Amino acid sequence: MRLYQIFWIYLVHQLVACCASASSSNVKVQHKVRCNQDSMIVEIRRTDDINHIYLEGLKYFTDVACQPTFVDHQVVFKLSLTNFYQCGVTAT
Repeated sequence: MRLYQIFWIYLVHQLVACCASASSSNVKVQHKVRCNQDSMIVEIRRTDDINHIYLEGLKYFTDVACQPTFVDHQVVFKLSLTNFYQCGVTAT
């Protein structure tokens, strides 16, 4: 369980760097990562100047399960840990 958390933190930091470079070098993106037995949930606070959000390596995945949901000023990714072929994420 610890290995995929480290991998996920890396992906989130890649996303934060991507969002920060797109808008301003001083911007910090607030995020929260939660893991359970079958999924990883990443919640990201979205500011008005961020229009496109994707996780590194998942930009061109067409599966709806790999895409975020937008709720007010929050973006939520919920990725399956049980189906590796869905979004390429698995627990070890």
